[in-house]
Amino acid sequence: MIAHPDTLAPGGSVGAVSAALSRRALVAITRVPSAFVPSVVFPVFVTIAFSGAFGAITNLPFFPTDDALSWFAPLAAIQGAGFAGLFSAFGVIRDFEDGFMDRLLLAPTPRKALLAGPLLTAALRSVVPVFAALLVGVIGGMAVPGGFLGIVSLFVAALGVAVLAACWSLGLAFRIRSMRAAPLMQVGLFFAIFLSSSQMPIEGLAGWLETVARINPFTYILDMGRQGFVGEVALDTTLKGLGAIAATGPVLGLFAWRGLAKLDD
Repeated sequence: MIAHPDTLAPGGSVGAVSAALSRRALVAITRVPSAFVPSVVFPVFVTIAFSGAFGAITNLPFFPTDDALSWFAPLAAIQGAGFAGLFSAFGVIRDFEDGFMDRLLLAPTPRKALLAGPLLTAALRSVVPVFAALLVGVIGGMAVPGGFLGIVSLFVAALGVAVLAACWSLGLAFRIRSMRAAPLMQVGLFFAIFLSSSQMPIEGLAGWLETVARINPFTYILDMGRQGFVGEVALDTTLKGLGAIAATGPVLGLFAWRGLAKLDD
């Protein structure tokens, strides 16, 4: 049995070890392109496909914009950021499968770093899908009424979703320790996205879909990231988005941390 995390002597500071683990994960992208390419291709595909196939949705009287790109590009960016968080957990699973995680657990490595490292990786990788979706939007003539603040809001929302998705996925990775966890990771992320206002404003939803969307934190995070593309940036919308991240983060963070603690049982 491995000693409890708090009883181990630190093998370096949490920050230094976290940065080293994150750097290692980012370098590994060049060796496993399949773990990186989807985070670029997927946002581009979603932006083009959704804005083209569902462009007529902007004709609805309650729709906040007449530009489909302004509605779907932020969705693609934030969804891609969520998958960046998921893929960071895939890297942890690969470490379990090739034995590297066993070496980390036997070393006097700060346990917090084993969680903080992948979270840092997820945050850094979230930048890529945002840039990819914005690039497609700009090429397509997308307007940004919210200007610089609108873009900042999108990056903040994407970073929040990346970290939340990483916490969820890492909690499963630490418990299952194999790629069998991947479907559960993806299902959880898809439920969070599509049971929100991702496709349609809440005003256009009805029945149980509206109820679920109103209590789904992702709705408010997405509204925060999307606001500068469908109108001006509003303090109320921003605070609701930040509040959703602040409320959900500790729950999913605890889920991930308890999963990490189980490695020492």
